[in-house]
Amino acid sequence: MNLNLEAREAEKRGDWELARFLWLDMGHKIDADACNLIIESKNKGDMYRERILEVGGVEPEKNDSLAWVRWYEKMNEVYSQIYK
Repeated sequence: MNLNLEAREAEKRGDWELARFLWLDMGHKIDADACNLIIESKNKGDMYRERILEVGGVEPEKNDSLAWVRWYEKMNEVYSQIYK
C-alpha cells in the first residue's frame, strides 16, 4: 500500500499519531499539522473530562437544580484553568 493511502486509512481508524508520522514522512507538513491539532485537542479534552470528574464529580441529576449549578460553576472553573 502506498503511504498516501496508508495515511488516509490511519486517519479513518483514528490513529492520528501514525497518520501524522506518515504525512511527515511524505513531506506533507500541512496534513501532519492537522493530525497534530487533532491529537492536541483530544488530549486537552481528555484532560478536561478527567479534571471535571476529579473536581466536580459526575454530573448531578437534572432535577436537582442547586447541585447542578454548583457543579456547572466548578466545571467552568476547570475549563478556564485548562483553556487559558
